[in-house]
Amino acid sequence: MSEHGEGGSDHELDLPLSANICDVRVSHFLLHLKCDVESRKLSGDITLFYQQESFKLDCKRKTVLQADTELKAVETSCESHSQLQANTDPSPSSVHDPALNELCQHECVCKETEDCSKTKNIHNDDCVVDQPSSSIHSRSTLAQCSDQNVLQSVSASTETETKNSSLNIPSPSQDAVKMVLDAYNLDVTCAEELILSPDLERKLFFAKRDDVESASGIYMQCYMQSKTRPLQFSVSKQSIRLWGGGGDMDEDCQSRTGPGESRLRHLQGDVISEGELQPTDSDASLESGADGGGLACKRTWEGDKVDAAHHVSDGGEGHIHTDEGVARVVRIHYSTEGGPSLKWSLDQDGRECMFTVGHWLNNRSWFPSQDAPTAMSTWQACVTVKEGLTVLMTGDKSCTPSVSQGWKTYYYYSTMPMPTSTLAIAVGTWTQVDVVLEQDVQKSSQSACTSHGPTCPVNYAVGPEVPCRVFVSECMVPLVQQELAVYVPRCLREVYAILGPHPFQRLDILVVPCCFDSLGMASPSLLVLSQSVLVGDNSMCFRVAHEICHSWFGLLIGPQDWTEEWLTEGFCTYLEDIIHARVCQWGEAEIRNRLELRVLLKQKTLLAEVENTEQDLQMLRPNKGEQLLAATEEVQYVKNGMNPDKAFMQVHYLKGFFLLRHLQNKVGLTEFLIFLRHYVDQFHAKLVTSKDFFQFFINEFPELRTEGLSEQQLTAEWLDCPHLPQDVSEYCPSQENILYRAVKTQVALVESHCQGMAHCHRKKKQKVSPTELTLQKLDPDQLVLFLENLLQLNLISGNVLDLVHRIYLLSSANPDVRHRWCELVIKHRHASGFGDVKTFLLNDQAMGVYLYGEMMLSKCKKLKELAYHCFNLVRQDMPEGAHKTVHAMLYGT
Repeated sequence: MSEHGEGGSDHELDLPLSANICDVRVSHFLLHLKCDVESRKLSGDITLFYQQESFKLDCKRKTVLQADTELKAVETSCESHSQLQANTDPSPSSVHDPALNELCQHECVCKETEDCSKTKNIHNDDCVVDQPSSSIHSRSTLAQCSDQNVLQSVSASTETETKNSSLNIPSPSQDAVKMVLDAYNLDVTCAEELILSPDLERKLFFAKRDDVESASGIYMQCYMQSKTRPLQFSVSKQSIRLWGGGGDMDEDCQSRTGPGESRLRHLQGDVISEGELQPTDSDASLESGADGGGLACKRTWEGDKVDAAHHVSDGGEGHIHTDEGVARVVRIHYSTEGGPSLKWSLDQDGRECMFTVGHWLNNRSWFPSQDAPTAMSTWQACVTVKEGLTVLMTGDKSCTPSVSQGWKTYYYYSTMPMPTSTLAIAVGTWTQVDVVLEQDVQKSSQSACTSHGPTCPVNYAVGPEVPCRVFVSECMVPLVQQELAVYVPRCLREVYAILGPHPFQRLDILVVPCCFDSLGMASPSLLVLSQSVLVGDNSMCFRVAHEICHSWFGLLIGPQDWTEEWLTEGFCTYLEDIIHARVCQWGEAEIRNRLELRVLLKQKTLLAEVENTEQDLQMLRPNKGEQLLAATEEVQYVKNGMNPDKAFMQVHYLKGFFLLRHLQNKVGLTEFLIFLRHYVDQFHAKLVTSKDFFQFFINEFPELRTEGLSEQQLTAEWLDCPHLPQDVSEYCPSQENILYRAVKTQVALVESHCQGMAHCHRKKKQKVSPTELTLQKLDPDQLVLFLENLLQLNLISGNVLDLVHRIYLLSSANPDVRHRWCELVIKHRHASGFGDVKTFLLNDQAMGVYLYGEMMLSKCKKLKELAYHCFNLVRQDMPEGAHKTVHAMLYGT
């Protein structure tokens, strides 16, 4: 892989997709990690199960497994989340959820003593003992997670598997490991191939997602029981490349997981203690760097040349199973510190924590993966932390951690194939607040999928309700109980009424500290919210509705092209106000008035953004239907995927909102919401394009063709054009809107008052007291619009600004209001408001980035000094994207 292809100047702002998904496709992966929040380090390994892409290619349904005439052809499709139906239910060797342990016992039973002797009774588990190169501290973590009997060598005892074992599974041929993974700033110490036994190959071959009992634990068995063979690897800025191996299959295999890794020895059900584990000669040679006959893990950093002669002399490139249908397995041992995918910080109580931030590099500095929208896989994860900490993660179900010698291990898994970018993790000393959902709402799906049938990969909750919990720092518990504990149940009720049952089996919500550079982030079963959302009056809770809607738009249905973000953000922005209005139980007239006000606020933000944004960033479909930017050297790119300006833009949110509102006006609100439900039913568990959506809409409302509406017309006016349609630019609330009229009246009063004062000063008469200006009460949305309009006035006295601040209690208003207030302070260099600007920049970092630029342009020395001061206070805690943007505003680079 060419290094220029990854970081060439032609693609400086584009996100490279380096993984060779055209050659191999990962179907499942296992993460075993130790998280040390004190040292701010994550270390461990990832095991990836993959097939050659001849196994399933070109996003078309085709036969992928042919073992014998007794075997049925298995079909798969890259167009849906159901690409690969491998089961990842909890393994018997790592299950922490007691409810799942019993399930796993159906699959695994102890072998007889004579069978144990044939497997040398050595199980590889680098997640157990904290030796110099080990991944996890706890010395018998997995053994503590479930019954120790299931940690022994296992074999299937069911009649079905006995029958299947007699089938003619293709014998493995030998072919090279050639894998490129997307990764960023990972410290890789070793890579290896796992050689599966014939018994494990048979189990993987017949594993089916819908046959939970026969598939449980197979992946973990492969992880623990397989022999290994070292691979060579190189690490560049944006990728990891694996290759090599070689030699005779039996001679090259090692009965261990990697250099210096711990091993669990099971003798008659007993687990040998850490002190009884002795390093082998092979461990020592590998740790010292000896090539061990060509088997050492060779490490090649970016810029180093690979010794091709040595590579060939060691027997050529390595060998793996290449027959279609037989899984290949590789493992990478690595650690990460300070990468942009994870944010290490202090929570609101001053305690160490870590969480994913939704960086433009996705999860690449957390774990290596095939990071592309069409590369979907199931997964399992074991994360070990010190006792007292809590691990939250995406996945099917919540778990009860195992505890051993001061360490806790959490086990999460997903049986729904998803892009790796959707994973999220958080570690901290969180306090749990349970949310009681309303009893009169159907929260889960009890009926079969009408689109996919029994093979539907979506993990709809099957119980009477969806478990919902909120996690937060102790100091914020009262605010969560006051606001989220009441709002979330009502919000879910309204979302279910519009979009249908919850697509995941649980919902956890985490409130993170102020360093989070967004107001919210959604992943399967886990929502992350900024502390700025909680203000006590529900006025910012429309953001909660927005993030909940992402469970449907963005996760249940995803964009095939990551540049078409409007297919997720536009949909959630459209629904957030509708759902919020219903949650607040406003009357019909009030809903109409408030929604019009919200539309106007969105329009003003969008117009300002379009005016100050490059045309290339204004288009909702920048690739114009092409999947990705074409590139040489096998690397493709997501256009503007690493453009720091794009990270803080709202064009895809707001222009997408107005596009959907345009379609709503064509058919009416009620009909359009019904249509959205049909859209979810039709396209759930699939990747979609703008073309798919437009075609479906026009097919649902064919009468619109007679009015001239077509896919081509919508594409030309809304997607491929950098400007805004006329009806967006000219939008104005109705004259009957009493909320809007009240704001206009207040603005007129202030404007008239300021003009009168200016006239008095020109005549050198006595100064008019600002108390003569009488302001009426405004609600938060009205107040935002009021301040927005005041920004258009060129002259406002300091006394008037002080009066506005005092009347509307702006220091304690919600962040949307305070952001406009800070803009007013900066524009008019109002010194008594500088303290509010500082507080906003420190406590609401997700919304304060552009204020730095306005302060630098203000030509006010004190404001510039304040900008430098605030940046120096938070720069160490700023996420990478925000840090780069603000640094450029302040220092020009």
